[in-house]
Amino acid sequence: MAYLQKATSIEEFDAYYIMKSEPAAVNWSGYAAPPNREKLREHFAHVLENPDIFFFFLQDEESGEKMGYSQLNREGTSMLFASFCLLRKFQNAGLARTLIALSLEKAKEIGVIRMNGWISEKNYASMRGFRSFGMNATGATKSVHMEAFDRDDIYHEYELYF
Repeated sequence: MAYLQKATSIEEFDAYYIMKSEPAAVNWSGYAAPPNREKLREHFAHVLENPDIFFFFLQDEESGEKMGYSQLNREGTSMLFASFCLLRKFQNAGLARTLIALSLEKAKEIGVIRMNGWISEKNYASMRGFRSFGMNATGATKSVHMEAFDRDDIYHEYELYF
C-alpha cells in the first residue's frame, strides 16, 4: 500500500531531484536535459515555503520509500494539479491511479471545490487517468514550447468539481 506524505523539509530534495531527473520526467518537462540541481533546489525551497502549494510524496507503507510525488497549487477555491511523477521502477503497477486518487482526496480535505490540470495531448496515459476519475476536458487549450523537441505541444485543461 501507499500513502501521501506532505513534504516539509529541504532534506527531502534529493528524492525530488532523482524523480525530476528520470528520462521520462525530463521528456514530459519539455527540456533537453535533466534540471539544474541548484535551480531545482531553489524551486523546491519555494514550494515548501508557499502556503498555497501542497507537495506530497507517494510513499510505500512498509519501507517508507518515496515512489513519486504530486504538487497541488491552490488558486482561490480551485486546486491546480500542477505536477506529478512516479519513478519508473514503480510504473505499470496501478500506483499512478493511487497517486491521482490520493491527491484528489487531499484537495477535498483542503477544502477546494474544483480540481483542474493541464495535460499534453500526447500524454494519453494521463488523459485516461484523469478521465477515469471523472475529470473532463473543459475545451480550453494552451500551447507549450517543448525545447527538447523544438516543437509546440497542445495542452488541454481537465477539471472536476467536488
